[in-house]
Amino acid sequence: MYLRIKIVVLVLLLLVSCKSDDEVATRVNMPPMAKAKSNVTSGTIPLIVNFFGEDSTDDDSVVSYSWNFDDGTISNEINPSHTFESPGTYQVILAIKDKEGLENKDNISIVVNDVMNNTPVAIASSDRIEGEAPLQVIFTGSNSSDDMGISTYLWKFPDSEVSVSDTSYTFETAGIYDVMLTVIDTEGLKDIDTLTITVVPENKERIACDVGGKKANETGLKIWCWEEIDVPTGEIGGGDIFSNDQLALSIECNPNQVIKEENRLKFVLNPISPSPADWCSNDFNIRSEIRTMPWEINSPAGTEEWFGWSYGFGENYSIDKENPWAFFQVHDGTIGISPLISFWIMNENGPGGGNAGEIHVVNTTSGTNNYATTGIIPEAGKKYNIVVHVIWGDESKGLLEVWIDGSVVYNKKIRTIRTNNPVGGNAKFGIYKWPWANDANVQKSLEQGIESLETYMGPLRAITRRPNDSDYGKNSYAQVQPR
Repeated sequence: MYLRIKIVVLVLLLLVSCKSDDEVATRVNMPPMAKAKSNVTSGTIPLIVNFFGEDSTDDDSVVSYSWNFDDGTISNEINPSHTFESPGTYQVILAIKDKEGLENKDNISIVVNDVMNNTPVAIASSDRIEGEAPLQVIFTGSNSSDDMGISTYLWKFPDSEVSVSDTSYTFETAGIYDVMLTVIDTEGLKDIDTLTITVVPENKERIACDVGGKKANETGLKIWCWEEIDVPTGEIGGGDIFSNDQLALSIECNPNQVIKEENRLKFVLNPISPSPADWCSNDFNIRSEIRTMPWEINSPAGTEEWFGWSYGFGENYSIDKENPWAFFQVHDGTIGISPLISFWIMNENGPGGGNAGEIHVVNTTSGTNNYATTGIIPEAGKKYNIVVHVIWGDESKGLLEVWIDGSVVYNKKIRTIRTNNPVGGNAKFGIYKWPWANDANVQKSLEQGIESLETYMGPLRAITRRPNDSDYGKNSYAQVQPR
Protein backbone atom coordinates (compact mmCIF):
# COMPACT_ATOMS: atom_id res chain seq x y z
CA MET A 1 0.00 0.00 0.00
CA TYR A 2 2.77 2.39 0.96
CA LEU A 3 4.55 1.58 -2.29
CA ARG A 4 1.45 2.40 -4.37
CA ILE A 5 1.08 5.80 -2.76
CA LYS A 6 4.74 6.60 -3.34
CA ILE A 7 4.46 5.71 -7.03
CA VAL A 8 1.39 7.94 -7.45
CA VAL A 9 3.18 10.89 -5.87
CA LEU A 10 6.20 10.46 -8.14
CA VAL A 11 3.95 10.35 -11.18
CA LEU A 12 2.20 13.54 -10.16
CA LEU A 13 5.47 15.37 -9.55
CA LEU A 14 6.66 14.30 -12.97
CA LEU A 15 3.53 15.61 -14.63
CA VAL A 16 3.84 18.95 -12.89
CA SER A 17 7.47 19.29 -13.86
CA CYS A 18 6.70 18.57 -17.48
CA LYS A 19 3.95 21.21 -17.60
CA SER A 20 6.27 23.99 -16.24
CA ASP A 21 8.85 23.24 -18.88
CA ASP A 22 6.20 23.58 -21.58
CA GLU A 23 5.08 26.93 -20.25
CA VAL A 24 8.63 28.21 -20.07
CA ALA A 25 9.26 27.01 -23.57
CA THR A 26 6.17 28.80 -24.92
CA ARG A 27 6.47 32.17 -22.91
CA VAL A 28 6.65 35.27 -25.24
CA ASN A 29 8.23 38.64 -24.10
CA MET A 30 5.74 41.45 -24.63
CA PRO A 31 7.07 44.86 -25.77
CA PRO A 32 6.83 47.76 -23.27
CA MET A 33 4.14 50.44 -23.52
CA ALA A 34 5.45 54.07 -23.60
CA LYS A 35 3.24 56.80 -22.11
CA ALA A 36 4.47 60.40 -22.49
CA LYS A 37 2.78 63.14 -20.48
CA SER A 38 3.53 66.82 -19.68
CA ASN A 39 2.22 69.46 -17.29
CA VAL A 40 1.57 71.92 -20.18
CA THR A 41 1.30 71.59 -23.93
CA SER A 42 1.60 75.25 -24.94
CA GLY A 43 2.90 78.62 -23.74
CA THR A 44 5.23 81.51 -24.54
CA ILE A 45 9.01 81.54 -24.56
CA PRO A 46 10.92 80.73 -22.52
CA LEU A 47 8.56 77.79 -21.85
CA ILE A 48 9.47 75.39 -19.07
CA VAL A 49 7.76 71.98 -19.45
CA ASN A 50 7.82 69.10 -17.01
CA PHE A 51 7.63 65.70 -18.78
CA PHE A 52 6.53 62.43 -17.18
CA GLY A 53 7.39 58.91 -18.41
CA GLU A 54 6.69 57.17 -15.10
CA ASP A 55 3.37 55.71 -16.33
CA SER A 56 5.10 53.64 -19.02
CA THR A 57 4.77 49.87 -18.43
CA ASP A 58 6.24 46.47 -19.33
CA ASP A 59 5.35 42.84 -18.48
CA ASP A 60 8.70 42.67 -16.73
CA SER A 61 10.46 46.02 -16.41
CA VAL A 62 11.50 49.13 -18.35
CA VAL A 63 15.27 49.52 -18.32
CA SER A 64 15.81 52.72 -20.33
CA TYR A 65 14.05 55.98 -21.12
CA SER A 66 15.06 58.37 -23.88
CA TRP A 67 13.41 61.73 -24.49
CA ASN A 68 14.00 63.63 -27.74
CA PHE A 69 12.77 67.22 -27.40
CA ASP A 70 12.92 67.97 -31.13
CA ASP A 71 15.25 70.92 -30.58
CA GLY A 72 18.55 69.08 -30.66
CA THR A 73 18.53 68.04 -27.02
CA ILE A 74 17.73 64.72 -25.30
CA SER A 75 17.36 63.35 -21.79
CA ASN A 76 17.56 59.87 -20.24
CA GLU A 77 15.64 60.81 -17.13
CA ILE A 78 12.26 59.25 -16.41
CA ASN A 79 10.61 62.60 -15.61
CA PRO A 80 12.76 65.39 -17.06
CA SER A 81 12.16 69.14 -17.16
CA HIS A 82 13.00 71.05 -20.33
CA THR A 83 13.01 74.71 -21.40
CA PHE A 84 12.09 75.65 -24.96
CA GLU A 85 13.88 78.86 -25.92
CA SER A 86 12.46 79.39 -29.44
CA PRO A 87 8.90 79.54 -30.79
CA GLY A 88 7.61 76.57 -32.78
CA THR A 89 5.75 73.26 -32.58
CA TYR A 90 7.86 70.45 -31.12
CA GLN A 91 7.13 66.71 -31.44
CA VAL A 92 8.65 65.36 -28.26
CA ILE A 93 9.28 61.59 -28.42
CA LEU A 94 9.66 59.21 -25.51
CA ALA A 95 11.37 55.91 -26.39
CA ILE A 96 11.58 53.11 -23.80
CA LYS A 97 13.18 49.63 -23.80
CA ASP A 98 12.75 46.56 -21.69
CA LYS A 99 15.65 44.35 -20.58
CA GLU A 100 15.37 42.20 -23.69
CA GLY A 101 15.73 45.20 -25.98
CA LEU A 102 12.16 45.54 -27.10
CA GLU A 103 11.26 49.20 -27.70
CA ASN A 104 8.15 51.33 -27.77
CA LYS A 105 7.60 55.06 -28.43
CA ASP A 106 5.05 57.71 -27.59
CA ASN A 107 5.01 61.34 -28.59
CA ILE A 108 3.48 64.59 -27.35
CA SER A 109 3.14 67.90 -29.20
CA ILE A 110 4.35 71.10 -27.51
CA VAL A 111 3.41 74.46 -29.04
CA VAL A 112 5.74 77.34 -28.05
CA ASN A 113 4.60 80.85 -28.92
CA ASP A 114 6.66 84.01 -29.24
CA VAL A 115 6.04 86.71 -26.61
CA MET A 116 3.53 89.28 -27.83
CA ASN A 117 4.95 92.78 -27.50
CA ASN A 118 2.48 95.27 -26.06
CA THR A 119 2.59 98.99 -26.83
CA PRO A 120 4.29 101.00 -24.06
CA VAL A 121 2.29 103.39 -21.90
CA ALA A 122 3.66 106.95 -21.70
CA ILE A 123 2.95 108.76 -18.43
CA ALA A 124 4.05 112.39 -18.32
CA SER A 125 3.78 114.29 -15.04
CA SER A 126 5.15 117.53 -13.61
CA ASP A 127 5.48 119.25 -10.27
CA ARG A 128 3.26 122.09 -11.54
CA ILE A 129 1.15 122.88 -14.58
CA GLU A 130 0.86 126.63 -14.16
CA GLY A 131 2.72 129.59 -12.77
CA GLU A 132 4.26 132.87 -13.73
CA ALA A 133 7.21 133.52 -15.95
CA PRO A 134 9.98 132.63 -15.66
CA LEU A 135 8.54 129.24 -14.66
CA GLN A 136 10.76 126.25 -13.95
CA VAL A 137 8.92 122.94 -14.19
CA ILE A 138 10.24 119.50 -13.24
CA PHE A 139 9.01 116.81 -15.62
CA THR A 140 8.84 113.08 -14.81
CA GLY A 141 8.51 110.35 -17.43
CA SER A 142 10.00 107.44 -15.48
CA ASN A 143 6.54 106.29 -14.40
CA SER A 144 5.93 105.16 -17.99
CA SER A 145 5.85 101.38 -18.50
CA ASP A 146 6.31 98.61 -21.06
CA ASP A 147 6.29 94.81 -20.89
CA MET A 148 9.60 94.56 -22.77
CA GLY A 149 11.29 97.66 -21.41
CA ILE A 150 11.49 101.26 -22.64
CA SER A 151 14.54 102.05 -24.72
CA THR A 152 13.90 105.73 -25.52
CA TYR A 153 12.35 108.73 -23.78
CA LEU A 154 11.91 111.92 -25.77
CA TRP A 155 10.60 115.20 -24.29
CA LYS A 156 9.65 117.86 -26.82
CA PHE A 157 9.70 121.45 -25.50
CA PRO A 158 8.95 124.72 -27.34
CA ASP A 159 12.52 125.12 -28.57
CA SER A 160 14.33 121.86 -27.75
CA GLU A 161 14.16 118.10 -27.30
CA VAL A 162 15.65 116.05 -24.46
CA SER A 163 16.20 112.26 -24.50
CA VAL A 164 15.99 111.45 -20.77
CA SER A 165 13.23 110.04 -18.58
CA ASP A 166 13.13 112.95 -16.09
CA THR A 167 14.15 116.52 -16.72
CA SER A 168 13.33 120.18 -16.06
CA TYR A 169 12.59 123.14 -18.31
CA THR A 170 12.20 126.87 -17.70
CA PHE A 171 9.49 128.75 -19.61
CA GLU A 172 10.79 132.29 -19.97
CA THR A 173 7.67 133.97 -21.38
CA ALA A 174 3.93 133.79 -20.76
CA GLY A 175 1.84 131.47 -22.89
CA ILE A 176 0.16 128.08 -23.06
CA TYR A 177 2.55 125.29 -23.97
CA ASP A 178 1.99 121.65 -24.90
CA VAL A 179 4.90 119.48 -23.77
CA MET A 180 5.04 116.05 -25.41
CA LEU A 181 6.62 112.88 -24.04
CA THR A 182 7.27 110.01 -26.47
CA VAL A 183 8.38 106.60 -25.18
CA ILE A 184 9.65 103.81 -27.46
CA ASP A 185 10.17 100.16 -26.47
CA THR A 186 12.92 97.80 -27.58
CA GLU A 187 10.93 96.69 -30.65
CA GLY A 188 10.05 100.17 -31.83
CA LEU A 189 6.48 100.45 -30.54
CA LYS A 190 5.75 103.89 -29.08
CA ASP A 191 3.22 105.92 -27.11
CA ILE A 192 2.78 109.66 -26.52
CA ASP A 193 1.49 111.66 -23.54
CA THR A 194 1.07 115.43 -23.43
CA LEU A 195 1.04 118.01 -20.64
CA THR A 196 -0.31 121.53 -20.99
CA ILE A 197 1.64 124.15 -19.07
CA THR A 198 0.10 127.58 -18.55
CA VAL A 199 2.55 130.41 -17.93
CA VAL A 200 1.20 133.79 -16.88
CA PRO A 201 3.09 137.11 -16.89
CA GLU A 202 5.40 137.78 -13.98
CA ASN A 203 3.71 139.31 -10.94
CA LYS A 204 5.48 142.64 -10.55
CA GLU A 205 3.36 143.65 -7.55
CA ARG A 206 4.76 140.90 -5.34
CA ILE A 207 6.63 142.18 -2.28
CA ALA A 208 10.36 141.97 -3.02
CA CYS A 209 13.00 140.70 -0.61
CA ASP A 210 14.58 144.13 -0.18
CA VAL A 211 11.44 145.36 1.63
CA GLY A 212 12.42 143.30 4.67
CA GLY A 213 10.42 142.20 7.67
CA LYS A 214 8.69 144.09 10.47
CA LYS A 215 7.31 143.34 13.90
CA ALA A 216 3.77 142.04 14.23
CA ASN A 217 2.53 145.33 15.74
CA GLU A 218 3.94 147.41 12.87
CA THR A 219 1.84 148.18 9.82
CA GLY A 220 2.86 148.01 6.17
CA LEU A 221 4.49 145.49 3.84
CA LYS A 222 6.65 142.71 5.27
CA ILE A 223 8.72 139.87 3.88
CA TRP A 224 11.10 137.23 5.19
CA CYS A 225 13.41 135.76 2.57
CA TRP A 226 15.10 132.99 4.52
CA GLU A 227 18.47 132.97 2.77
CA GLU A 228 19.03 136.46 4.19
CA ILE A 229 18.04 135.55 7.77
CA ASP A 230 19.97 133.71 10.47
CA VAL A 231 17.64 131.10 11.96
CA PRO A 232 18.61 129.90 15.46
CA THR A 233 18.82 126.22 16.37
CA GLY A 234 16.59 126.40 19.46
CA GLU A 235 19.23 125.34 21.97
CA ILE A 236 18.01 127.65 24.74
CA GLY A 237 14.54 126.26 25.17
CA GLY A 238 12.58 126.81 22.01
CA GLY A 239 11.87 130.51 22.45
CA ASP A 240 14.78 131.90 20.44
CA ILE A 241 13.94 135.31 18.96
CA PHE A 242 15.48 136.23 15.60
CA SER A 243 15.19 138.47 12.53
CA ASN A 244 15.52 141.71 14.53
CA ASP A 245 13.01 140.55 17.16
CA GLN A 246 10.34 140.03 14.48
CA LEU A 247 10.11 136.22 14.74
CA ALA A 248 10.69 133.48 17.29
CA LEU A 249 10.96 129.73 17.35
CA SER A 250 8.09 127.83 18.91
CA ILE A 251 9.34 124.27 19.38
CA GLU A 252 8.59 121.36 21.66
CA CYS A 253 10.89 119.86 22.53
CA ASN A 254 14.23 119.76 20.71
CA PRO A 255 16.65 122.04 18.90
CA ASN A 256 17.15 121.75 15.15
CA GLN A 257 13.47 121.20 14.45
CA VAL A 258 13.39 124.34 12.29
CA ILE A 259 16.24 124.36 9.78
CA LYS A 260 17.08 126.87 7.07
CA GLU A 261 17.74 125.37 3.62
CA GLU A 262 18.65 128.18 1.21
CA ASN A 263 15.43 130.17 0.69
CA ARG A 264 13.10 127.89 2.63
CA LEU A 265 12.55 126.61 6.14
CA LYS A 266 12.42 122.91 6.87
CA PHE A 267 10.20 121.78 9.75
CA VAL A 268 10.94 118.33 11.19
CA LEU A 269 9.06 116.53 13.94
CA ASN A 270 9.68 113.06 15.32
CA PRO A 271 7.75 112.30 18.52
CA ILE A 272 10.39 110.10 20.13
CA SER A 273 13.74 110.91 18.51
CA PRO A 274 15.68 112.60 19.84
CA SER A 275 14.21 112.46 23.31
CA PRO A 276 12.71 115.76 24.52
CA ALA A 277 15.31 118.18 25.85
CA ASP A 278 15.75 118.73 29.58
CA TRP A 279 14.11 122.15 29.43
CA CYS A 280 10.85 120.64 28.15
CA SER A 281 8.17 119.06 30.35
CA ASN A 282 6.69 116.97 27.49
CA ASP A 283 7.28 113.25 27.07
CA PHE A 284 7.22 113.60 23.28
CA ASN A 285 8.07 116.13 20.57
CA ILE A 286 4.88 117.82 19.37
CA ARG A 287 5.72 121.23 17.88
CA SER A 288 8.05 122.70 15.24
CA GLU A 289 6.96 126.27 14.41
CA ILE A 290 7.95 129.88 14.00
CA ARG A 291 5.75 132.73 15.25
CA THR A 292 5.46 136.46 14.77
CA MET A 293 6.68 138.76 17.54
CA PRO A 294 6.22 140.48 19.94
CA TRP A 295 4.04 138.03 21.85
CA GLU A 296 1.20 138.69 22.71
CA ILE A 297 0.40 141.12 19.95
CA ASN A 298 -3.29 141.80 20.79
CA SER A 299 -4.12 143.41 17.45
CA PRO A 300 -7.15 145.71 17.95
CA ALA A 301 -10.46 144.84 16.34
CA GLY A 302 -10.58 146.08 12.75
CA THR A 303 -6.93 145.23 12.04
CA GLU A 304 -6.51 143.75 8.55
CA GLU A 305 -3.78 141.21 7.71
CA TRP A 306 -2.59 139.38 4.61
CA PHE A 307 -0.25 136.37 4.65
CA GLY A 308 1.24 134.53 1.67
CA TRP A 309 3.63 131.56 1.69
CA SER A 310 4.28 128.23 0.01
CA TYR A 311 4.06 125.05 2.06
CA GLY A 312 5.54 121.77 0.87
CA PHE A 313 5.26 118.18 2.09
CA GLY A 314 8.28 115.89 2.34
CA GLU A 315 8.86 112.96 -0.02
CA ASN A 316 8.04 110.49 2.77
CA TYR A 317 4.83 112.21 3.82
CA SER A 318 1.81 109.97 4.35
CA ILE A 319 -1.63 110.65 5.79
CA ASP A 320 -2.05 109.98 9.49
CA LYS A 321 -5.54 108.53 9.67
CA GLU A 322 -5.58 108.63 13.47
CA ASN A 323 -4.11 111.99 14.49
CA PRO A 324 -4.83 115.48 13.10
CA TRP A 325 -2.29 118.30 13.11
CA ALA A 326 -2.04 122.00 12.19
CA PHE A 327 0.38 123.84 9.92
CA PHE A 328 -0.94 127.41 10.42
CA GLN A 329 -2.64 129.13 13.32
CA VAL A 330 -3.30 132.56 14.73
CA HIS A 331 -3.43 132.58 18.53
CA ASP A 332 -4.46 135.39 20.86
CA GLY A 333 -2.33 133.96 23.65
CA THR A 334 -5.16 132.86 25.91
CA ILE A 335 -3.79 129.91 27.86
CA GLY A 336 -5.68 126.64 27.43
CA ILE A 337 -7.81 127.98 24.55
CA SER A 338 -7.62 126.88 20.91
CA PRO A 339 -6.28 129.30 18.25
CA LEU A 340 -8.62 131.88 16.75
CA ILE A 341 -8.18 130.29 13.34
CA SER A 342 -6.04 127.41 12.14
CA PHE A 343 -5.48 125.05 9.22
CA TRP A 344 -5.73 121.39 10.12
CA ILE A 345 -4.71 118.25 8.29
CA MET A 346 -7.72 116.22 9.39
CA ASN A 347 -7.73 112.62 10.56
CA GLU A 348 -10.13 109.96 9.27
CA ASN A 349 -13.63 110.41 10.70
CA GLY A 350 -12.42 113.64 12.31
CA PRO A 351 -14.80 116.28 13.68
CA GLY A 352 -14.82 118.23 10.43
CA GLY A 353 -15.91 115.35 8.21
CA GLY A 354 -14.45 115.15 4.73
CA ASN A 355 -11.55 112.83 3.92
CA ALA A 356 -8.51 111.75 5.86
CA GLY A 357 -5.62 114.12 5.18
CA GLU A 358 -7.84 116.93 3.87
CA ILE A 359 -7.06 120.54 4.77
CA HIS A 360 -9.71 122.10 7.01
CA VAL A 361 -10.12 125.77 7.95
CA VAL A 362 -10.96 125.84 11.65
CA ASN A 363 -12.48 128.86 13.44
CA THR A 364 -13.00 128.71 17.22
CA THR A 365 -14.01 132.32 18.00
CA SER A 366 -17.71 131.63 18.51
CA GLY A 367 -17.00 129.29 21.42
CA THR A 368 -17.24 126.05 19.45
CA ASN A 369 -14.98 124.82 16.70
CA ASN A 370 -16.26 125.57 13.21
CA TYR A 371 -14.73 123.25 10.60
CA ALA A 372 -14.74 123.89 6.85
CA THR A 373 -13.44 121.40 4.30
CA THR A 374 -11.35 122.62 1.36
CA GLY A 375 -11.35 119.54 -0.87
CA ILE A 376 -7.54 119.60 -0.95
CA ILE A 377 -5.55 116.57 0.26
CA PRO A 378 -1.82 117.31 0.19
CA GLU A 379 0.51 114.77 -1.41
CA ALA A 380 4.09 113.77 -0.71
CA GLY A 381 6.65 115.89 -2.54
CA LYS A 382 4.10 118.55 -3.53
CA LYS A 383 4.12 122.29 -2.74
CA TYR A 384 1.00 124.40 -2.19
CA ASN A 385 0.73 128.19 -2.46
CA ILE A 386 -1.38 129.69 0.33
CA VAL A 387 -2.82 133.18 0.77
CA VAL A 388 -4.83 134.29 3.82
CA HIS A 389 -6.77 137.54 4.23
CA VAL A 390 -8.32 138.26 7.62
CA ILE A 391 -10.01 141.22 9.27
CA TRP A 392 -10.18 140.80 13.03
CA GLY A 393 -13.76 141.58 14.00
CA ASP A 394 -17.15 140.32 15.16
CA GLU A 395 -19.97 138.83 13.06
CA SER A 396 -20.62 142.13 11.30
CA LYS A 397 -17.04 143.21 10.57
CA GLY A 398 -14.96 140.02 10.67
CA LEU A 399 -13.72 138.45 7.42
CA LEU A 400 -11.71 135.37 6.53
CA GLU A 401 -10.59 134.47 2.99
CA VAL A 402 -8.26 131.62 2.03
CA TRP A 403 -6.76 130.71 -1.34
CA ILE A 404 -4.78 127.56 -2.10
CA ASP A 405 -2.98 127.36 -5.43
CA GLY A 406 -4.97 130.32 -6.72
CA SER A 407 -8.42 128.90 -5.89
CA VAL A 408 -10.70 130.27 -3.19
CA VAL A 409 -11.30 127.53 -0.61
CA TYR A 410 -12.89 129.72 2.09
CA ASN A 411 -14.59 133.13 1.94
CA LYS A 412 -16.87 134.23 4.77
CA LYS A 413 -17.89 137.28 6.68
CA ILE A 414 -17.52 135.69 10.09
CA ARG A 415 -16.46 136.40 13.65
CA THR A 416 -12.68 136.23 13.94
CA ILE A 417 -12.22 137.51 17.54
CA ARG A 418 -13.54 136.21 20.85
CA THR A 419 -16.18 138.11 22.78
CA ASN A 420 -14.17 137.86 26.01
CA ASN A 421 -10.88 138.89 24.40
CA PRO A 422 -11.70 140.90 21.24
CA VAL A 423 -8.23 141.04 19.68
CA GLY A 424 -6.29 139.46 16.85
CA GLY A 425 -3.27 137.29 17.59
CA ASN A 426 0.17 136.14 16.50
CA ALA A 427 0.58 133.95 13.46
CA LYS A 428 2.37 130.59 13.68
CA PHE A 429 3.70 128.51 10.78
CA GLY A 430 5.11 124.97 10.73
CA ILE A 431 3.93 121.78 12.44
CA TYR A 432 1.83 121.47 15.58
CA LYS A 433 0.81 117.86 16.30
CA TRP A 434 -0.85 118.09 19.70
CA PRO A 435 -2.15 114.44 19.75
CA TRP A 436 1.47 113.32 20.10
CA ALA A 437 1.48 114.63 23.65
CA ASN A 438 -0.17 111.29 24.47
CA ASP A 439 1.69 107.97 24.25
CA ALA A 440 -1.34 106.10 22.88
CA ASN A 441 -1.61 108.54 19.96
CA VAL A 442 2.09 108.27 19.22
CA GLN A 443 1.70 104.50 19.04
CA LYS A 444 -1.27 104.88 16.65
CA SER A 445 0.94 106.86 14.27
CA LEU A 446 3.83 104.43 14.57
CA GLU A 447 1.51 101.51 13.79
CA GLN A 448 0.75 103.20 10.46
CA GLY A 449 4.47 103.50 9.73
CA ILE A 450 4.46 107.25 10.46
CA GLU A 451 7.59 107.96 12.45
CA SER A 452 8.05 111.62 11.61
CA LEU A 453 6.77 114.67 9.73
CA GLU A 454 8.80 116.84 7.36
CA THR A 455 7.47 119.98 5.68
CA TYR A 456 8.86 123.11 4.03
CA MET A 457 7.99 126.80 3.96
CA GLY A 458 9.00 129.30 1.31
CA PRO A 459 9.45 133.07 1.81
CA LEU A 460 6.75 134.64 4.00
CA ARG A 461 5.01 137.82 2.85
CA ALA A 462 2.61 139.75 5.06
CA ILE A 463 0.72 143.04 5.24
CA THR A 464 -0.74 144.66 8.34
CA ARG A 465 -3.17 147.60 8.13
CA ARG A 466 -5.34 149.63 10.50
CA PRO A 467 -8.77 151.04 9.57
CA ASN A 468 -7.35 154.57 9.14
CA ASP A 469 -4.63 153.51 6.67
CA SER A 470 -5.19 154.86 3.14
CA ASP A 471 -4.98 151.42 1.50
CA TYR A 472 -7.10 149.63 4.12
CA GLY A 473 -9.33 147.05 2.43
CA LYS A 474 -7.29 147.07 -0.78
CA ASN A 475 -7.10 143.73 -2.58
CA SER A 476 -3.49 142.75 -1.93
CA TYR A 477 -3.50 139.16 -3.13
CA ALA A 478 -0.90 139.90 -5.80
CA GLN A 479 1.44 141.49 -3.27
CA VAL A 480 1.65 138.46 -0.99
CA GLN A 481 1.11 135.78 -3.64
CA PRO A 482 3.86 133.12 -3.32
CA ARG A 483 5.73 131.86 -6.33
